[in-house]
Amino acid sequence: MLAACLNQAMCCLKLNYFCATRDHCHKALEMDRPKNEKGLFRIIGQALLGIHVPDEAKKHFEAILQFDSNNKAAANQVVICNAKIREQREKDKKLYSSIFNKMAENDRQKALRNKAMEITEPTQWDNEDSENTTAVELQDPLDSVPCIESDEN
Repeated sequence: MLAACLNQAMCCLKLNYFCATRDHCHKALEMDRPKNEKGLFRIIGQALLGIHVPDEAKKHFEAILQFDSNNKAAANQVVICNAKIREQREKDKKLYSSIFNKMAENDRQKALRNKAMEITEPTQWDNEDSENTTAVELQDPLDSVPCIESDEN
Protein backbone atom coordinates (compact mmCIF):
# COMPACT_ATOMS: atom_id res chain seq x y z
CA MET A 1 0.00 0.00 0.00
CA LEU A 2 2.87 2.40 0.83
CA ALA A 3 4.53 1.74 -2.53
CA ALA A 4 1.23 2.33 -4.34
CA CYS A 5 0.75 5.73 -2.66
CA LEU A 6 4.31 6.76 -3.49
CA ASN A 7 3.92 5.61 -7.10
CA GLN A 8 0.65 7.50 -7.46
CA ALA A 9 2.35 10.56 -6.01
CA MET A 10 5.19 10.24 -8.52
CA CYS A 11 2.76 9.91 -11.43
CA CYS A 12 0.82 12.97 -10.29
CA LEU A 13 4.06 14.88 -9.85
CA LYS A 14 5.13 14.06 -13.42
CA LEU A 15 1.75 15.28 -14.68
CA ASN A 16 2.10 18.50 -12.63
CA TYR A 17 -0.91 17.59 -10.47
CA PHE A 18 0.71 19.04 -7.40
CA CYS A 19 -2.32 18.97 -5.10
CA ALA A 20 -2.95 15.29 -5.89
CA THR A 21 0.76 14.61 -5.33
CA ARG A 22 0.50 16.22 -1.93
CA ASP A 23 -2.57 14.14 -1.03
CA HIS A 24 -0.94 10.84 -2.03
CA CYS A 25 2.20 11.70 -0.11
CA HIS A 26 0.17 12.53 2.98
CA LYS A 27 -1.33 9.04 2.79
CA ALA A 28 2.14 7.54 2.48
CA LEU A 29 3.42 9.59 5.41
CA GLU A 30 0.49 8.42 7.56
CA MET A 31 1.67 4.85 6.98
CA ASP A 32 5.38 5.45 7.51
CA ARG A 33 5.79 8.68 9.44
CA PRO A 34 8.28 10.48 9.50
CA LYS A 35 10.99 8.25 8.07
CA ASN A 36 9.71 8.19 4.51
CA GLU A 37 12.15 10.38 2.62
CA LYS A 38 10.42 9.78 -0.70
CA GLY A 39 7.12 10.97 0.68
CA LEU A 40 8.66 14.01 2.32
CA PHE A 41 10.71 14.83 -0.75
CA ARG A 42 7.82 14.49 -3.20
CA ILE A 43 5.11 15.99 -1.07
CA ILE A 44 6.58 18.93 0.43
CA GLY A 45 9.55 19.45 -1.63
CA GLN A 46 8.40 19.21 -5.13
CA ALA A 47 4.62 19.42 -4.72
CA LEU A 48 4.74 22.50 -2.51
CA LEU A 49 7.37 24.03 -4.73
CA GLY A 50 5.06 23.31 -7.67
CA ILE A 51 2.14 25.11 -6.05
CA HIS A 52 4.42 28.06 -5.24
CA VAL A 53 4.85 27.60 -1.49
CA PRO A 54 8.66 27.62 -1.20
CA ASP A 55 8.71 28.44 2.53
CA GLU A 56 6.89 25.23 3.43
CA ALA A 57 8.82 23.21 0.86
CA LYS A 58 12.09 24.38 2.38
CA LYS A 59 11.00 23.18 5.83
CA HIS A 60 10.33 19.70 4.50
CA PHE A 61 13.58 19.52 2.56
CA GLU A 62 15.42 20.53 5.71
CA ALA A 63 13.56 17.76 7.58
CA ILE A 64 14.92 15.27 5.03
CA LEU A 65 18.40 16.64 5.63
CA GLN A 66 17.99 15.98 9.35
CA PHE A 67 17.46 12.29 8.60
CA ASP A 68 20.08 12.07 5.90
CA SER A 69 22.56 14.94 5.71
CA ASN A 70 24.13 13.39 2.59
CA ASN A 71 20.96 13.72 0.51
CA LYS A 72 22.23 15.97 -2.28
CA ALA A 73 18.84 16.25 -3.99
CA ALA A 74 17.27 17.69 -0.84
CA ALA A 75 20.21 20.05 -0.35
CA ASN A 76 19.83 21.27 -3.95
CA GLN A 77 16.12 21.79 -3.42
CA VAL A 78 16.84 23.92 -0.33
CA VAL A 79 19.02 26.17 -2.51
CA ILE A 80 16.23 26.36 -5.11
CA CYS A 81 13.70 27.20 -2.39
CA ASN A 82 15.93 29.99 -1.09
CA ALA A 83 16.21 31.42 -4.60
CA LYS A 84 12.43 31.27 -5.10
CA ILE A 85 11.81 32.88 -1.71
CA ARG A 86 14.23 35.70 -2.57
CA GLU A 87 12.60 36.11 -5.99
CA GLN A 88 9.14 36.29 -4.43
CA ARG A 89 10.29 38.90 -1.92
CA GLU A 90 11.69 41.04 -4.74
CA LYS A 91 8.39 40.78 -6.64
CA ASP A 92 6.45 41.71 -3.51
CA LYS A 93 8.81 44.60 -2.84
CA LYS A 94 8.31 45.99 -6.35
CA LEU A 95 4.57 45.46 -6.22
CA TYR A 96 4.07 47.13 -2.86
CA SER A 97 6.51 49.96 -3.52
CA SER A 98 4.73 50.75 -6.76
CA ILE A 99 1.36 50.68 -4.99
CA PHE A 100 2.58 52.95 -2.20
CA ASN A 101 4.28 55.30 -4.67
CA LYS A 102 1.02 55.63 -6.64
CA MET A 103 -0.93 56.26 -3.45
CA ALA A 104 1.56 58.93 -2.34
CA GLU A 105 1.41 60.59 -5.77
CA ASN A 106 -2.41 60.57 -5.69
CA ASP A 107 -2.38 62.14 -2.23
CA ARG A 108 0.08 64.80 -3.39
CA GLN A 109 -2.06 65.61 -6.46
CA LYS A 110 -5.19 65.78 -4.31
CA ALA A 111 -3.47 68.14 -1.87
CA LEU A 112 -2.37 70.39 -4.75
CA ARG A 113 -5.90 70.47 -6.18
CA ASN A 114 -7.36 71.28 -2.79
CA LYS A 115 -4.83 74.02 -2.25
CA ALA A 116 -5.55 75.53 -5.67
CA MET A 117 -9.29 75.48 -5.01
CA GLU A 118 -8.98 76.77 -1.48
CA ILE A 119 -10.91 80.00 -0.90
CA THR A 120 -9.64 82.31 1.77
CA GLU A 121 -12.22 82.83 4.45
CA PRO A 122 -13.10 86.37 5.45
CA THR A 123 -11.90 87.52 8.81
CA GLN A 124 -14.39 87.11 11.56
CA TRP A 125 -15.54 89.82 13.92
CA ASP A 126 -14.78 89.49 17.57
CA ASN A 127 -17.86 89.36 19.76
CA GLU A 128 -16.77 92.42 21.78
CA ASP A 129 -16.33 94.60 18.72
CA SER A 130 -19.62 93.64 17.14
CA GLU A 131 -21.65 95.30 19.90
CA ASN A 132 -19.93 98.67 19.56
CA THR A 133 -19.87 98.82 15.78
CA THR A 134 -22.43 100.63 13.74
CA ALA A 135 -23.15 100.36 10.13
CA VAL A 136 -21.64 103.09 8.00
CA GLU A 137 -24.01 104.68 5.58
CA LEU A 138 -22.81 104.91 2.06
CA GLN A 139 -22.70 108.42 0.66
CA ASP A 140 -23.29 109.51 -2.82
CA PRO A 141 -19.93 110.13 -4.46
CA LEU A 142 -21.08 113.50 -5.70
CA ASP A 143 -21.74 114.65 -2.14
CA SER A 144 -18.04 114.75 -1.44
CA VAL A 145 -17.30 117.10 -4.37
CA PRO A 146 -17.40 120.77 -3.39
CA CYS A 147 -20.04 122.70 -5.18
CA ILE A 148 -19.11 126.14 -6.47
CA GLU A 149 -21.79 128.46 -7.64
CA SER A 150 -21.07 130.50 -10.66
CA ASP A 151 -21.65 134.27 -10.99
CA GLU A 152 -22.77 134.18 -14.55
CA ASN A 153 -26.26 135.44 -13.85
